[in-house]
Amino acid sequence: MYCKNCKFWITTKEYHTIINPEDPDTFEIMKNLPFEVRYCKSPKITFYERPIEDNGATVIDGSQYKAALITAPKFGCVQFQKK
Repeated sequence: MYCKNCKFWITTKEYHTIINPEDPDTFEIMKNLPFEVRYCKSPKITFYERPIEDNGATVIDGSQYKAALITAPKFGCVQFQKK
């Protein structure tokens, strides 16, 4: 039940330095990292509101503008759904 096998573990065209880190010397996107990270887009992960179920979760940030859950491939959760 790892994220790498979950239908909610996705890539997007949205740029984020956590997902696509830059080499500090060349400012190029780093390649050949030991593992990738992606967004978790489970509909049961809410933004800045109380979870809707007792096995849910929410993400918050200081400005209430935007937040995202980004996971490594071997992170697992109870929201898992096979791809």
